[in-house]
Amino acid sequence: MGRTPASRFASPTRLRCPVPPARAARYRPHLGRSGLIFGLRPEHLTEARANGHNGAAGPSIGLIDAALEVTEPLRMETLVLFSIAGTEICGCVHPSDVRPGTRLPLAAQLDHMHLIDEATGRVV
Repeated sequence: MGRTPASRFASPTRLRCPVPPARAARYRPHLGRSGLIFGLRPEHLTEARANGHNGAAGPSIGLIDAALEVTEPLRMETLVLFSIAGTEICGCVHPSDVRPGTRLPLAAQLDHMHLIDEATGRVV
């Protein structure tokens, strides 16, 4: 599926993400609907290079240039927190030299995304 309005999801913060082809039919009935929350677990928002994406977006990969605000080393991984349009976002990266105040390219594995109905809390 190409990059048509039906193949993109826009969050309330105006961040636009491609909808993976495997989820397009499932999400199409909700196009333009308000009251949806975009969900992605931190382990599906990781360093672009570590996942072999090397800065290349695709039908199921969205790229984010994150300005890290908080980093929390947890032995086998490091949580990184940053904001987009006032929304706090958490990603998970390999332990490394990441520090608050640095920029890090992250890859969002959108084949793991969810749309959640804000009123019911149910995944659509």
